[in-house]
Amino acid sequence: MKNTEKAPIHLQNIVIRLIKDDLVNTRFIDRLNKAGLDASPFLLHLHEAIFLLMELGDRTDQEEMYEWYFQQLEKADLPDHNIQDESVHELAHGIFRTLQEMSLKKSLVEIE
Repeated sequence: MKNTEKAPIHLQNIVIRLIKDDLVNTRFIDRLNKAGLDASPFLLHLHEAIFLLMELGDRTDQEEMYEWYFQQLEKADLPDHNIQDESVHELAHGIFRTLQEMSLKKSLVEIE
């Protein structure tokens, strides 16, 4: 998938699912850390697979995109009662769309 193209639907669904899982994992790790446990070894680093699948790994603005992505994970307000809630999917979908838009904007600037 080139940066100027939209992701095929099946790839898009996989990436959105990975983002959703990253949101849930980050929340879980954060809760364990707040309970006094060092849960950092259990971080899944799904962002690496996400950025690889979206072909964002070799960009000059990669650090800026990582920073934005991690901010989204940290500030996500996930429901306590149901992490499979539709709102979590919508949040993951929004993060995916924004990453895709950031990628497309940067690619268009590089072409000009």
